Amino acid sequence: MKKILLIMVLLFVVGCSQSEGPSATITNEDLYKGNIGLVANFGQNMPPVKVYENDIFPVGIELSNKGAFDIIEGYLLLNLEEDNMELEKGDIIKNLKLKGKSLGNPKGDMEIVSFFVKAKELGKETETITSNIIATSCYRYKTFFSKTVCVDTDFYNLKKAKKACSAQDMVFGSGQGSYVPIVRIEPNMMEDDGIIKPMFVIYIENKGQGEVTNPNSIKKICSDEQINPEDLNYIEVEAFLSETPLVCRPSPIKLQEREKVVRCVLEEGISKDVPSYSTILTVNLDYGYTDTISKRVEIRKII
Repeated sequence: MKKILLIMVLLFVVGCSQSEGPSATITNEDLYKGNIGLVANFGQNMPPVKVYENDIFPVGIELSNKGAFDIIEGYLLLNLEEDNMELEKGDIIKNLKLKGKSLGNPKGDMEIVSFFVKAKELGKETETITSNIIATSCYRYKTFFSKTVCVDTDFYNLKKAKKACSAQDMVFGSGQGSYVPIVRIEPNMMEDDGIIKPMFVIYIENKGQGEVTNPNSIKKICSDEQINPEDLNYIEVEAFLSETPLVCRPSPIKLQEREKVVRCVLEEGISKDVPSYSTILTVNLDYGYTDTISKRVEIRKII
């Protein structure tokens, strides 16, 4: 069995990446669809289901950036049960950089990150033991939202003139190419002494299995350092109406229930005498994202 595992180590490709050629059917709008980001899976038979004590075996993590944004700063942390296994060589933390979907690479980058692990010798009275291998990914990611909205200066239809548009609630089910999409927007035109202050109630949801984190603390989260609770469930928000910044509250937001509402308003307002018009609402979300996968390995005693 040890010989087979050693052959696997020699033949194993330490890392690879791939890009897809340009597609004739994908559009720029298609890139910003889907509720997905970085996907991680253990490679086939990496690690094996069963090994023997003192065996050295590969652990391969297949990583695919299926979202719309490049991972420029990311980390992969391997956790082993130290009583049963140890890293044979290298570091338990690897840096990650994977490009997201693009017109020239519609599936995004894929990479295999490898580790080599040694099963420790079992005790005299132990014939077999099962141990967990855990891989945690931490990376900075974004959500970009841009849609046409109506600035409705006659929200209650009191004017006789025909309006160019009417403000309506909007629901978005196709995502924005990330695990944390904007799922709903409710416009509200607030009037204050002849001034209309457009406000947009924005619903944000975590559609993935992982957790959002402070984008400035992702390296610490993928380490043995103590995590500050304030760094968890953290998203920075900025919004623009055309090119004018909106004031968003709260910001940053805490996504503790996997869904959160943020209200963004044009504080300077516009005169209610201005006719209703359509313009672009842009929302940027900046956050870290962390997710974990695990696999059990049976370690057997050599008899």
